[in-house]
Amino acid sequence: MGADLAVPCGLILNELISNAFKHGLPHAADGEIKLTLRSGPEHKCSLCVEDNGVGIPADLAVDPGKALGLRLVRSLTQQIRGSFELVKVDRGTSARLQFTVDRHEL
Repeated sequence: MGADLAVPCGLILNELISNAFKHGLPHAADGEIKLTLRSGPEHKCSLCVEDNGVGIPADLAVDPGKALGLRLVRSLTQQIRGSFELVKVDRGTSARLQFTVDRHEL
C-alpha cells in the first residue's frame, strides 16, 4: 500500500493499541491484545485490534465528540474512505477497521 494509506492506518493502529492498554487492560498483568490484518476480495482489508480486558461498560455511549483518540480514529477512517466500529465482545473489546487498497497502491 502507498504512504497515503499506510500512514493513516499506522496512526489508527497506534491509537487502538494504546486504547487497549490504557482502557482495556489497565491493571491486567497477563492481558492479551490480538492484532489481525486480513485481505479479502476486491482489495478489501480488515484490521482488528481485540483485547481480553474489562470491555466497554454497558452504559458507555461511545461518543467520538468526547474522546480525542476516537475522534482521530474516525477522522482518519473517513480520510481513507473506510469504516470503523468498536464493539464489546465476550471477553473485552474489539476495534475493527475496514478499508480498500486501491489497485494503484499495490
